[in-house]
Amino acid sequence: MKKTLYYFVIFLTLIAVYQPVSSAKPIEKNSLTSKVISYPNTFLWKIEKHGIPTSYLVGTIHKNLEGYQLPLYFNDALSKTNTLMTEIKLEPNGQKLNKQELSIIANYIYEPDSNISLSAKLGTDYFTKLVQYLTKADPKWLQHVKPSAIYMLYLSSLPPEYSFHNGTDNLLAQKALKMKKKYLSLETIEDAFKIDLAIPEDKAIAAIKVFLDHQEDNQKQIIEAYNYYHQNQVNELLAKLDVAKQNLQYYSESDRIFWRHWYKNQILLERNKRWLPLIKQQIDQDSTLIAVGAAHLFGEGGLIEQLQESGYKVTPVMPY
Repeated sequence: MKKTLYYFVIFLTLIAVYQPVSSAKPIEKNSLTSKVISYPNTFLWKIEKHGIPTSYLVGTIHKNLEGYQLPLYFNDALSKTNTLMTEIKLEPNGQKLNKQELSIIANYIYEPDSNISLSAKLGTDYFTKLVQYLTKADPKWLQHVKPSAIYMLYLSSLPPEYSFHNGTDNLLAQKALKMKKKYLSLETIEDAFKIDLAIPEDKAIAAIKVFLDHQEDNQKQIIEAYNYYHQNQVNELLAKLDVAKQNLQYYSESDRIFWRHWYKNQILLERNKRWLPLIKQQIDQDSTLIAVGAAHLFGEGGLIEQLQESGYKVTPVMPY
């Protein structure tokens, strides 16, 4: 159970897998960027300002296939900095969560006193589909898990050969610890849970049903996005991650409006606003590699734009 909860934390807090300077193909105006922009095909950006050490901003992806290795230009950026900062403090060697962390998680996940079971909320047919999909989950345990937790924890659509252990963030953490670098985070576990599980129950239930009805399509969409990331195709990835272009056709109009707003504002923009002061404070005093989900970098309100508006020079570092 503790292992399950550990990976639950990682998934919830890393949900988000996102100045024009190159000839890359422009992307259409979309809900992530709100304007037509073409980005260079790189997920690594250098941060500079007179009088402070050079730092870097890297866009990550949180699951990868077994055997995935960090790109050389990510490794080089890490080697040039003193500190790594990720969204939350990862435990790359699989250390157990402490009692306080487990208690926080349990309070957000479980509804032990609820008079209505998950099977009653979903309906018998959908609960049966969920149990069949989650082959390793105990049906009795599932009955008391909040629908928002089910949606955020399990329904990632990726095959089992993709794991958090091989995610870009986790590999950077492993390497940073081996190199005895400082390791910081932008959020606590509780910070992340307050955002990720603040989904109305009716929206979570509808989303679970859509997922269960369209599993193959969901998986195809996500694998395509992962492939764009590994090929450094930034504009194609942003277009793929644009919520307006995803499986929202399966939702009601009110649900489409909700999920567009939730993803863009709660998951991306609000987090970026909270992170920016912490990032600025850190890079003003020490050379740091800031590693966050790729979607947080780009577009209006993205970290690249916010840092530029704060007086930093932010330039792309191309892959090699």
